[in-house]
Amino acid sequence: MKQNPDGQPRKHEFLRNVFTLFSGSLASSAIPFLATIILSRYFSEEVFGTFFVFSSTVAVLSILGTLQYELAIMLPDNEHESVNLFVLSIAVTVIVSLLLLVAVALLHNPVVRLLGDEGMSFWLWFVPLSVLLTGIFQAYNYWCNRFKRYSLISWSKVSRATTMSALQIGAGFAPLFKSFGLIAGQIIGQLIGNLHIIYLSMKETRAMMKFVSWKKMLFVARKYRDVPLFNTLLQGMNSLSNQLPVFLLTRFFGTATAGQYGMSNRIIATPMGLIGQSTGQVFFQKATEVFNARGDFYGLIKKTYVSLLKVAALPYLLMLIFAPLLFSFFFGAKWGDAGIYTQVLVPWLFMMFLNSPLTFIITILNKQRQMVVYDSMLIIMRFASLYVGYKVFSSTLVCLALFSATGFLFNLVLMFYFLYISKHAYRGK
Repeated sequence: MKQNPDGQPRKHEFLRNVFTLFSGSLASSAIPFLATIILSRYFSEEVFGTFFVFSSTVAVLSILGTLQYELAIMLPDNEHESVNLFVLSIAVTVIVSLLLLVAVALLHNPVVRLLGDEGMSFWLWFVPLSVLLTGIFQAYNYWCNRFKRYSLISWSKVSRATTMSALQIGAGFAPLFKSFGLIAGQIIGQLIGNLHIIYLSMKETRAMMKFVSWKKMLFVARKYRDVPLFNTLLQGMNSLSNQLPVFLLTRFFGTATAGQYGMSNRIIATPMGLIGQSTGQVFFQKATEVFNARGDFYGLIKKTYVSLLKVAALPYLLMLIFAPLLFSFFFGAKWGDAGIYTQVLVPWLFMMFLNSPLTFIITILNKQRQMVVYDSMLIIMRFASLYVGYKVFSSTLVCLALFSATGFLFNLVLMFYFLYISKHAYRGK
């Protein structure tokens, strides 16, 4: 890669890579968004509620899928270690998914009661499969990211989103499939996305397989053990923390309320989250190079924050003002509460959008131990916020207002922490 004298890749290349991933993310989020306009009129809040409980369960358990070894794929300075980490990630996700299947068989009824949604009784059996597909896609995602195959990543996301949305819409028009079309469509969409990225990356992957062995896999597993040891805990707590409203609102107020919240989160958080994820993938690759070259790491962080702020300011401002009107217009009058919930959640979602692409700083600077403390405090305060809103005020709106305020304040602290540690990144090195 061509670099500037300070060790940073040339700006136009970074922007081109971000745009490639952004365009794929935009398409893969626009397709489900447009599909949701149709789906919201054919599926009830309760069906959406079960769909969001399933998706949230998969999101939390998927952190265990690869034990976060896929994050380490970017770190080695040689391809031999990287390919062994890639294969290790896939092997781990297969093993973890099989263990989850055993757990479902042994603990099926207690888990369904804990979730508070009888609709999950059948779909709980498919959680391990969805976790497996998520883990494999993530491993390939970072593997392609290492080789800057950004267009491949983008097209795989689009194929996954297209298949999922088409099947879900088809189920919406068929009364026989209305009770399970949303979840079935998501799983099949995941499968198609995986097959696409595996097929398109087969040439490079096959060429590197000769360097893979059990001995080397065990070596890299030990060498990068801090990544799963701390990142799995960190990402697991963070994911559970973000999904808490779906689980607790289901238990406190029922699946219809969880469906309203889930619709709000799907519409505003998912598209912006995918944009942030695209930026994050390129940022991770670039930040690793800048850090290894001892370039202007702090300057990179500041510029990334400014760029994200410019992207996010207008969309979030519009949602803050017009969300109830927009939700009722696009998705139907029955989703008006989702628009109100969105207004309440905007402060937290805005700050989360600014921070999420830069969380790779934790891995690059090896700050996992510090983040364990941060995330532990965050999940406790978020649980307390939702519980107080329910127990004291018996109000969904108060629950979400307290949850949003907690998320906003913690993310503000995290932003200043990222700026501080990036400014002193080379101290003692």
